[in-house]
Amino acid sequence: MNAMKPLLRRTSKRTKWLFAIFALAVSIIGGVTAVTPTYAASSAPITGLASKCLDVQGGVAKAKNAVQLYTCNSTVAQQWEQPGDGTIRNQGLCLDVAWGGKTARSLVWLYDCNGTQAQQWKVNADGTLVSLLSNLCLDDAHAGTADRNPVWIYDCDATQAQHWTVPAVTPAPAPAVSAPAPAAQAPTPTAPSSSSTTGSGYTNVDGNHVNSPSSDPAGATAQCKDGTYSYSQHRSGTCSYHGGVARWL
Repeated sequence: MNAMKPLLRRTSKRTKWLFAIFALAVSIIGGVTAVTPTYAASSAPITGLASKCLDVQGGVAKAKNAVQLYTCNSTVAQQWEQPGDGTIRNQGLCLDVAWGGKTARSLVWLYDCNGTQAQQWKVNADGTLVSLLSNLCLDDAHAGTADRNPVWIYDCDATQAQHWTVPAVTPAPAPAVSAPAPAAQAPTPTAPSSSSTTGSGYTNVDGNHVNSPSSDPAGATAQCKDGTYSYSQHRSGTCSYHGGVARWL
């Protein structure tokens, strides 16, 4: 028994380490999940000079990757989103003024979204995209139209190099809410009427229709003293207007 104690102590320590590693993994995963950006918006190309598209170099979503002008090709490199927070995004990363530049000819690139003004853009009705950090315009460098022409910010001068066709922001649709179905109305119960002999029958105390006595023996429960047959379902009152019961059937 004593020989088992060291083994149990080692097993207990190993179990504690396993729990510690598991807890650490959960905390790391939870941390990653907490900072993952979540937004919903439509994506579409942004076009500029020569009807070419604002493009992420090589379509690679990584920080500091260049943004350029390129022939429109419907690839993910040219799909831009506006989630409504002032950013313009591609594959979850933000259009960013490199190194937070505030001067003309500061290049733009893709960068991790971080909430800084270097990633805040104002889309104007005239097609210009203005950096809120510097009030300079997104500009096709030297008005070049060749593929891979760089894009930077520049003094706003109303030239075609600063005219972009930007898709409108499409907010995420609100979840549909169905109106509650009206509550079903329970039928109003009707109290059974007391026995009667009016018309061709009557409704007994159970709510069942019973034919008045007649000369037809089919379905009869008793024969009355006047020779007619009763179809009563209860003995009480049977043949009461026909001389009483002559015999039960």
